[in-house]
Amino acid sequence: MKEKDVLLTSTRAKLESLQADHCASDDTVSGLEELLVDKDKQIERSATRSRFLALPCIVCRTHTSI
Repeated sequence: MKEKDVLLTSTRAKLESLQADHCASDDTVSGLEELLVDKDKQIERSATRSRFLALPCIVCRTHTSI
């Protein structure tokens, strides 16, 4: 009976460890997803600015540079 208790305790500890790792993995994935969304927004803003800066000046018809 003692061996079964030790095995049961060990198995519970492993299960708790796996559950903790799974939760940490979920948090990591969520963090990475947020990072990717932020990076996509940053790239879009940069592309929009680049298109705006490449527009020719209405007065002299040369490309503007700010």
